[in-house]
Amino acid sequence: MNLRHHFKIRLTFKGPLLTKATSPATFGLDAAMARVAQGPDRGKPCIPGTVIEGKLREALHQLSRAGHFSEDQINMWFGRPTDDDFDQAPKPGSLHIHDLHAVDEPASSSVRHSIAIDPETGAVETQMLRVIETPFDAGERITLVGPAYAYGGEAPYVRKNLETGLRWLTQAGALRSVGFGSLIGAEVTMESPLPMPPSKHSVNTRRIAVELCPTGPLCIARHKIGDNLFESEDFIPGNMLAGAVMQTANRLNIPLPGFDEVVFHHARASLADRPRPKAIPLSLAEVDGTIHDFRDLPTPNLFQTGEGQWTAPAFQPDWKGKHYAWANEKLGIPQATRELKVRTKIHSEHRTADRGQGEGGKLFAWEVVHPFTEQGEPLTWKSIIDLSEVGEQDHPTLIAGLQQALSQLGYLSKTKADCTASLDDASHPPPYSLNENSSIALVLQTPALLMDPRFQSECPEERKHFALDAAETTRLYQATWHDLCGDALALSHHFSQQFLAGGNHLGQRFQASQNKPYQPWLLTQAGSVFVFKVSNATLAKEHIDSWLARGLPLPQWAIQPWGDHWKENPYQRQNGFGEIRLADDAFPKPSDDLLRPISLTSAS
Repeated sequence: MNLRHHFKIRLTFKGPLLTKATSPATFGLDAAMARVAQGPDRGKPCIPGTVIEGKLREALHQLSRAGHFSEDQINMWFGRPTDDDFDQAPKPGSLHIHDLHAVDEPASSSVRHSIAIDPETGAVETQMLRVIETPFDAGERITLVGPAYAYGGEAPYVRKNLETGLRWLTQAGALRSVGFGSLIGAEVTMESPLPMPPSKHSVNTRRIAVELCPTGPLCIARHKIGDNLFESEDFIPGNMLAGAVMQTANRLNIPLPGFDEVVFHHARASLADRPRPKAIPLSLAEVDGTIHDFRDLPTPNLFQTGEGQWTAPAFQPDWKGKHYAWANEKLGIPQATRELKVRTKIHSEHRTADRGQGEGGKLFAWEVVHPFTEQGEPLTWKSIIDLSEVGEQDHPTLIAGLQQALSQLGYLSKTKADCTASLDDASHPPPYSLNENSSIALVLQTPALLMDPRFQSECPEERKHFALDAAETTRLYQATWHDLCGDALALSHHFSQQFLAGGNHLGQRFQASQNKPYQPWLLTQAGSVFVFKVSNATLAKEHIDSWLARGLPLPQWAIQPWGDHWKENPYQRQNGFGEIRLADDAFPKPSDDLLRPISLTSAS
């Protein structure tokens, strides 16, 4: 079996050395040293792995001019940009270098001051004093170490080329023009592969519980609100997990037959001893300092407080930080440590920031999520992989391949983070019963394509392209649920939100490359609650059992514009979208004697 190669990089510098932190520094410092944010090496000075990768790539480009390396080799290790590619398909490299941290504590923690001189008068320019942190003295030897991983190729050959490229460097970090960051030694050693965690799942299992332990930070980009800012989610979408598994398997030549039938549920951050967290239901509302679940109320109500005042419940759009803290604690949702990392492309000739096109140039910022809580507790990302639709012939090879790929997983998120993973048999959803004319509530755990007025009418003249009222929205949802389960369930009412997803990358990647006109996706938000009346208990249970295991299928109206394959439409259940659960009683329901219905003409 092919294995991911493990190396340890050891760089020795002569002080002073400065790699600027991009997070807010101590008051009064203009340039602070970057330090490890979390983990056992927290607080130690460090050089980001992305800096080393950029310097190494530049060094190999220089050596390639002498015939030592080819452009194909460099692209294989570091990947290729997708800026000019029509299909926007990712092309990641096979090499990942972690942050390098100082082995020893700095001998000092002093600062240096610098000023700017007016070129005409020779005097100090006003307001041009700069204070720089210099944790290492001039002439002090500084050793920084960190791991690196590579997929493919012969390990001795990769190690030799890494060391050759690193030894070609002369300096690293900031203020190189005044003598900072002189490199005096570079060594790359091969490390033994990490032992695979024991897999506890049975050979014939159809549901695998996966716990992922990233060895570095993650950047799972949300829908962008700016050209150069990438805010991060704290969960790993199923399509991202599936893509990382496939990329790892391709690099290591691991066969995965029947992969298109596998469902990868979203991986949610959790403490090791806690169950996989749940999405916060949109039926929750806070009144009088307590969160209640209003899912059984089909119409709006006022709530009587302890002082006898009638007030409107505060649903999620009106929540503040403390409300989310209450809900997160009850549902087991931890708060991961976040950090903003600012990066830029360096011009290969000028050795300065590449200004590129536009005001921001090549500057961009990643918000990363560390695998630790704000209190320093380690986090794991928990997912479920469903294999129920995989054929009997493919199942043994597929489950063995998944175990191999997940144990050496890389290419996760924009940071290309690598992980270790433990596998076990997944527990099945809790038992439940249905009776004719009874009610049942389902909570959407991940976004789903469930309603879109642009496509849900057979007559184009009747389709709406503007805001809907509550009654119209309910009718569209009722039509979708009828499409999914016929007359087995009848939608009574719902608590839901919708949002648009699209933009240049998604449009090019999934629509323009398929010669389809651009149509942004209208998704129903995770946490949306749907309450049904049961018309046919037997048939309804068959559908719900299938949905609980694999998620909701695409309704017919969504298949025509967007397709039902992952190459055309990312928002399908194989990618973790449309996951549901049964509503529970984690939060109390409001007492009837404290409620007063109100009439709204637009209420459904």
